[in-house]
Amino acid sequence: MWLIKLRLRAKTHQQATAMAILGLFILIFTAPFIFFGTTDLTGGTGNLDFAALVSGLPWQIMLTALLLALVWLLDWWDITLVTARMQNWAIKPLFATLIYPLVGIVTFSLFLFNAEAAQNPLGILGMVLALNFFVGLSEEVLFRGFVFGALRHRHSLATAIIVSSIAFGALHLVNAGVGQGLSETLFQMLNATALGVLFCSLVLQGHSLWPAILLHMIWNSYAMMGVASAEFMGNVPGTAVEAPDLSPWSLLLPGIITLIAVAVLYQYCSRTGHRLTAVVPVTGPQG
Repeated sequence: MWLIKLRLRAKTHQQATAMAILGLFILIFTAPFIFFGTTDLTGGTGNLDFAALVSGLPWQIMLTALLLALVWLLDWWDITLVTARMQNWAIKPLFATLIYPLVGIVTFSLFLFNAEAAQNPLGILGMVLALNFFVGLSEEVLFRGFVFGALRHRHSLATAIIVSSIAFGALHLVNAGVGQGLSETLFQMLNATALGVLFCSLVLQGHSLWPAILLHMIWNSYAMMGVASAEFMGNVPGTAVEAPDLSPWSLLLPGIITLIAVAVLYQYCSRTGHRLTAVVPVTGPQG
């Protein structure tokens, strides 16, 4: 009986429920800094190394399990679109956006296979993909599932996209708490905000969370493989995580990502007849 009441209340108060869940996870992410203070995991370099990055796998698995448990508890499978089948409309933009990070992963993998210092390149690649599967799944369920899914129930699509994307970008500020440099953290926040808009556009176009999960996984894997390649072979240009000087050039990549997202949103609006200024709940007509 209590579960039925909880689910009914959560469906009736979607926005409040989503904000409460977001607040819970912000608390989880910031609690170590609140109770134990900041810890420099970079050794004073300002750059997180590969070992520090992959050490978060157990943590990501636990976060993913908790989020999926909340989806089940609230019966928000329809709102979060976790179990929704991807519509064909998302296939072309998804593959188009996957090309760049996939080429990067292949390139960095070739670097690793030719690096004498890399003892197990296949193991490195497998660890990276496994970690970022859980990163992509957990962060997409939280931001594009709970937050974006609930906000669009009462607000315009544009508002839901902007708020959820800014919240996603702001979460990356926690990296500064483990010693990452301020310029790199700001660059990550800009990139993440732009990617948040792109992820939202793919969720809308495909009416499923999985296009965003897949792109999130591949994009993060590309960045992390760049870190691994740089460590085992010295400085490798083109890594997606390094921004030593936050200059106007650092706006280029977020700008390109945003333009791609706008193009996908335009396709979505043209296909469905929906406007970004309109309220289009997840369970409403999708076109």
